[in-house]
Amino acid sequence: MERGLKVGDMLRWEDFEKKYVEEQKFLKKSFSLPNYDTKKDLATLKEAAQLLKENNSIVDEISFINKSMGEKKRLLIEGLDGTMQDTNFGTFPHVLPHSTAITGLPNSLCLPATVDYSIGVIKAY
Repeated sequence: MERGLKVGDMLRWEDFEKKYVEEQKFLKKSFSLPNYDTKKDLATLKEAAQLLKENNSIVDEISFINKSMGEKKRLLIEGLDGTMQDTNFGTFPHVLPHSTAITGLPNSLCLPATVDYSIGVIKAY
């Protein structure tokens, strides 16, 4: 199971705050970390969240992509992990819990199955 927070979680501050407090508790318990000033951290993160919102630096990617597709805009989507870490095609246990191959793109981003074309880039070492 993956744990952690995403920057996008900051758009729903109350939920983010609850998750952050839970993560702090987990980390303190799991790793015997010294006491952090959670309130101070949250105050700093709230300021950052407000700046990110004001500058439209965080968007709901599903809504953004669907709106862009509805406006017939072209999209460039970059992948990172490659097929060998794909949950369906990779070599266990070195896989991620989601599809990283080009075939998983529509599902991962909630795209309709009407993607015109995709370009794959392969590196060999």
